Amino acid sequence: MAEIPAPWAVRRRPGKPYTEIGIKRLRCVRCGKKPGYATWQACADGRAHRVLCAQCDYDLNALTLRWMGHPDAEALLEDYRTSLAREGHFIVYKVDTE
Repeated sequence: MAEIPAPWAVRRRPGKPYTEIGIKRLRCVRCGKKPGYATWQACADGRAHRVLCAQCDYDLNALTLRWMGHPDAEALLEDYRTSLAREGHFIVYKVDTE
């Protein structure tokens, strides 16, 4: 099996998203442990495509929906968690202690 590059060393230019296979070949930029599941872009990071594993993608969605004060955040997250489970991803539900 080929060596997976360090997560922050790999930077995909804006407008050049990864393919589904390309995402799975990289480790998560946040935890660095699991293979990629999705990509994310931040304007402050030059809109580079960054790879996240399923758990970190879920955590980022949870953080963002709650930060935005979305009225249906918990229902949306439950639906997303169910969708990820159908794809074979076990998502650890992290309770916000604040």
